[in-house]
Amino acid sequence: MIELKKIRHVLEVARQGGITKAALSLNTTQSALTRSIQALEGQLGFLVFERGPRGIRLTREGERFVARGALILSEVEDLEGYTRGVRSLEKGRLKIGAAPALFSILWQQALPEYADRYPGIQIEAVTESVGEIGRMLTAGELDFAIGCLDALRSQGDLDVEAIAEIPVSPYVRRGHPLDGERTPSLQELFSYPMVGPSAAEPHQAFLARMAIELEVPYALPHLVIDSFSLITRIVERTDAFSFIFSRYASMSDFIDKFCFWPQWTPLPALPISLAYRAGWQPSRAAEPLLSLLRDNASRFAGPP
Repeated sequence: MIELKKIRHVLEVARQGGITKAALSLNTTQSALTRSIQALEGQLGFLVFERGPRGIRLTREGERFVARGALILSEVEDLEGYTRGVRSLEKGRLKIGAAPALFSILWQQALPEYADRYPGIQIEAVTESVGEIGRMLTAGELDFAIGCLDALRSQGDLDVEAIAEIPVSPYVRRGHPLDGERTPSLQELFSYPMVGPSAAEPHQAFLARMAIELEVPYALPHLVIDSFSLITRIVERTDAFSFIFSRYASMSDFIDKFCFWPQWTPLPALPISLAYRAGWQPSRAAEPLLSLLRDNASRFAGPP
């Protein structure tokens, strides 16, 4: 195998037009550089330089060697630059997912902060159903995912890491028949249509069971929508209700438009997890984003 150092030696001799100047440029002796060139020519089986009374010049084979060698060194320098960038978090790529899609809310603070800190990292964020996220993780199409992913625990090729249990509260628009300080019963709340995300266990099973037991007039959720902004607009304009992270609901701009009941206890806290392939080791680019997501989920899990 040809040493890269010897290719550099040949290119520098060709660029300088002689051994003496090239040796100075390379900070080596003329004799060491000459031996390096001769050793390479012996390895190649042809002369790279012609030696004559007026100095040296490239042979036809040498000209082709220099042209190809320059391309190789350029690629090597690009590769070395890339690896330095990866180590220093100046370069890299991540593809992450959220499921159900509504739970992309969990990265709405983390991703802008990450992008500000590491602008050279390319990020692709996708939202899918829990089942599709599981398939993408298994196929290596995602680095990791966040959301209500407990259903993926049954897949032996995936690891599911619990990172938070986030309390949720029901909410309705201001002026709704239930708007008030008194906490509504299950029967009262479920007598109205619900707007909610696609299947998020264990809440989905709980809601379905309660709907049957209470013989409510609507399927729960009645409107399945995986957009938080669209859900809130529907709740704001109709008598429908939905659920929200209790800490988020305590923000003043939300309270101005909606009524929520932080002490409403029938629905258990929502388990939030990270999922990734079994045995997966986070890349240097993934580690700080995972840390931000864990911290963000912990803040959502705090008291309202």
